[in-house]
Amino acid sequence: MDRENDELGLEPRLIAQIWPKLQDVSLLPKLYTAAIRYLRCELEKTELRPHGVEANPALETKVLTCLQYFRSDIDRPRAAALDSLQQRLENGCLPASLASVPDAKSRLAEYLARVWLHFPIRIDSSQPRRPSDDEFISWDDGLTLRGLIESYFSGLKVDNAKAGPLSGEEIIPRHFTAAYLVKNYRWRIRWTHSLTEHLKIDWANKIIHIYEHKVWLLNHRQHISDCPIPAEALAEAIDTLNLLFPPYSRETKKFLGSQGRHFGALGLGGRQEIRDLSHYKFWYTNLAHLRTELKAPPYGWRQLLPHEGTENLMQLLTFWVTVGLLAILTVVFGGIASYFSFKQYELALLQYQLSLLQACLSPGANESMPEFCS
Repeated sequence: MDRENDELGLEPRLIAQIWPKLQDVSLLPKLYTAAIRYLRCELEKTELRPHGVEANPALETKVLTCLQYFRSDIDRPRAAALDSLQQRLENGCLPASLASVPDAKSRLAEYLARVWLHFPIRIDSSQPRRPSDDEFISWDDGLTLRGLIESYFSGLKVDNAKAGPLSGEEIIPRHFTAAYLVKNYRWRIRWTHSLTEHLKIDWANKIIHIYEHKVWLLNHRQHISDCPIPAEALAEAIDTLNLLFPPYSRETKKFLGSQGRHFGALGLGGRQEIRDLSHYKFWYTNLAHLRTELKAPPYGWRQLLPHEGTENLMQLLTFWVTVGLLAILTVVFGGIASYFSFKQYELALLQYQLSLLQACLSPGANESMPEFCS
């Protein structure tokens, strides 16, 4: 617990290194905790911090001071940006023991891009893969960092997304949320620190990857002139989170709480809730494919219940009307059967009493059957 409190106490200092102009980073510190842990984990993965060595606040701060120089070079070609970073290393941006690490300038550039932009770049893709290279975007020579990132998001854009009046197919139902998909269709959420993995779908295992750092997107939008991620991509990423995790939804609040995620406290982030599918250009295909799940019935017994947007309402209505009629008929015929069973019992009782009376009228019955003819 003490260590966690220490982490929370260090966050404002580290966040201030990433966004020096940010007004107040002490509010809602839990929003930053996961990102700070990622920052420290990546520091070890890129071998800028030796394996097994405890987090060193002084080293973390010193490494992040290099970010101000890296940020100023986002419009310079890769070679020039790396040369500039090399000069900073020689001037003490890193301790001498770490500055001498092979490819230190490349490792530092990759690290800064990961923790600042949550964008996994790789300087030399011909080198052996490192633990942090689950997925990366190769930063080729001659490209600027801004050009690389803009090219990546340009490749995500869907040209045939409709921009006309809303139609039935283009309106995203209000119940289309992550919590609903998890509860009714057995989807799972895998949280990711990488913006390039956001809304990737693993159909075989029913897993949706969700970028979890909404606060990062909001902070980037406040400092858009210093950020190489296109403004419209940042805005759309926020809109997708608002769409799948509406902050006003009780089910969503409950789901995020069970997942230990707190970005619901940020509300809509200054955006409006947008349910027009044609609005989404970067993640149009992902959302459109995921939306097709609603055309299938929910999993298990839930398919027998009416649910929002159901397309088989008449079938459900017929089923439950039939069940209701069968229940009513069962009760009615059960009552009739019980009534006739009771009448049969009364008739049998009268027949018994009549037979007993006749037997008692026989001569000597009082002596032979005293218990019945006394």
